[in-house]
Amino acid sequence: LQLLSRKQGSRLIVRTPEERAHAPHPDLDDLINATIRVARGHGYSIQELSQRVSERLAEEPPDHVLVLSIDPGMRQLLQTEVESLVNCPVKACSPGELIADPGLALGALVVSPPGVLPTIAEILPKVQPPITIAYSSAEAHFNVVRKLKGPSVVAVVSISETFVKIACGLLSHMIGTRHTLIDCLVSDPKTSRIPSADLLFCDVILFPRLSADHRKKHIIPYNLISSECLDQIAAMMPASKKNAHDSAE
Repeated sequence: LQLLSRKQGSRLIVRTPEERAHAPHPDLDDLINATIRVARGHGYSIQELSQRVSERLAEEPPDHVLVLSIDPGMRQLLQTEVESLVNCPVKACSPGELIADPGLALGALVVSPPGVLPTIAEILPKVQPPITIAYSSAEAHFNVVRKLKGPSVVAVVSISETFVKIACGLLSHMIGTRHTLIDCLVSDPKTSRIPSADLLFCDVILFPRLSADHRKKHIIPYNLISSECLDQIAAMMPASKKNAHDSAE
């Protein structure tokens, strides 16, 4: 008996049972072949096997995080903030992409802004409810503005149009007529020019680049996801960085 084996992106290879038995790491196709052979040997149909495998996979704990957002820039920011906390893969897509391909949610802990959930609730696995993003408070940023001693230029800089709108909306009533608020949407972090400002709020993707520029001394990172929400995400995923840190303490 010879079996066909193929790894993703490679050609089919004919393998003998002896080669399979001595393989140090079983090929996924080998495991699937064995499962099909045993199931059919016990009288189960392909349809029964397919349905039960799908059900079992949906019951498995998540092995990655799937971040949703309509705005591409926000997807990048939310993905980056979650990646800083967990040691598992973090992926991102739009709600429309998930609706078009519900299989994207398989094995995922879905993390979504509250406004998106009604549009995707019906296609998510019932055994793994999504986590609704809770945004961080802006009070700490308000305090920084309050401490400005004289009329100042305050800038909000981000790769995300949604981020800029949210941050400017929150800060505008603190700025009043005493200070000047400007915004800058960055299309290319490597080449875009950042406006000069006395105080600059930026997203987590731009912060490492801007903080390395010693000419800009008052740069404040603006994290979107609250620490409580990040803790909730970490608690749902195995081997999170935060959990590992807590264990070390």
